[in-house]
Amino acid sequence: MAIQIADPAQTHAFTRIDFDHFHQATIKELIATHIGLFQHELVGLKSLSFVTAAGDGYTYLPGDGSLTVVPGVHGALKVSLCPDAFSDFFHELLSISGLKVTRRMEQMAGDIEEFRAWEPTLRAIFAGRPIYSSEVPARLRNARNQPFDIEKSFDYSEFEQQQDEMREYFSALGYLHIRQVFSAQEVDEIRDHVLDAIKQSTPDDGKSWWSLLEDGREVPTRINYLNRFSDFFDRLGNDARVQALGKLHDAKQLVCLDRVDGPMVFIKSPNVKTGLANLLWHRDCDLGGHPIMCPIIQVGIQLDRASAENGQVKVVIGSHLYSSHVVDIDNEGDLPVHAFNTEPGDVTLHFGDTLHCTPAPTGPSAQRKVLYYKFEKPEMFDTIPAGGHYNDLLFNASHGGRVATRATTWTNNNQLDGDLDQ
Repeated sequence: MAIQIADPAQTHAFTRIDFDHFHQATIKELIATHIGLFQHELVGLKSLSFVTAAGDGYTYLPGDGSLTVVPGVHGALKVSLCPDAFSDFFHELLSISGLKVTRRMEQMAGDIEEFRAWEPTLRAIFAGRPIYSSEVPARLRNARNQPFDIEKSFDYSEFEQQQDEMREYFSALGYLHIRQVFSAQEVDEIRDHVLDAIKQSTPDDGKSWWSLLEDGREVPTRINYLNRFSDFFDRLGNDARVQALGKLHDAKQLVCLDRVDGPMVFIKSPNVKTGLANLLWHRDCDLGGHPIMCPIIQVGIQLDRASAENGQVKVVIGSHLYSSHVVDIDNEGDLPVHAFNTEPGDVTLHFGDTLHCTPAPTGPSAQRKVLYYKFEKPEMFDTIPAGGHYNDLLFNASHGGRVATRATTWTNNNQLDGDLDQ
């Protein structure tokens, strides 16, 4: 079954790909057009076969700087999926992780990590998207042909004078740090409302994430739709400062108060044993839906000091405009990483498809809280209804699967399900 997109205009954009015609004709043109984007990636890739239910298919054969696609199932890696699933994968409505977690693929030979090693190359072929490398930040230049200061932060009091520079910085690097947007008194008021919402949340409410600590206590990690507890969060989402920052990249972006999890708070705790408290390197469209959801603008109101000690957010600089390989925490190699060091009242921005993570706190008493508002393009509101999330589209077309949000029900068997809301 294909993913059903509600908006007719969006549906037209994702016209079903004819599996055979694509592999017999279209892909040759795409490879010829985009070879310069992925040629260097072909070394080390194993041959890959996409196999239909009937047992036939096509094999991608990497050579010395070249790639050919031939009929038949000859690959060292064999992936079985139906033509609808391949079409959704081509349009990026599903990623490889999305195919796996919604059970719309079967790895017949090789393993999933070897298949994932192909994903940046396949995105380069299908969408013409370049592949990220550590050299990217060095190539980033502002309008004056000067390199960006990757550690730069801005003061909100100078927003009117510097908003063009802020927009340029954010659009190029994928993140932004604005100091002193909210006063200490305002932060106290926001924190009080957040704490009240946390107190009213329960592990079985279906709108929160919970984790298990080493001492056996169950604690909240994330509370979604904070505005179900108080309209204070709706008013804050429409605050002139939040609106100005959320629309900095594009004035058409709209705040998500009634869908895509609404206003939400992340809570970092030390000594977490199980649960989604510490998010690995990811993009918000990791399972799929990039052309529908992105650009997502994450506006983070900092309620506590952020540092390595209490599990600060980290981003890979400029990664929102690229595909990338899987990155492991503490194994980033030479990738250029920026860590947000913030104070209460500061606001951070990052694109949802900027590669980002929130590693475990290094200190023993971290309780960092950050309140997030998402800003999305208007077309997303025509596709995802109130109360919904893109993952609803994924699982309405799946054979099962669910989000694991409570650490006490977490098992190794549903670990992949834990990727759903990252």
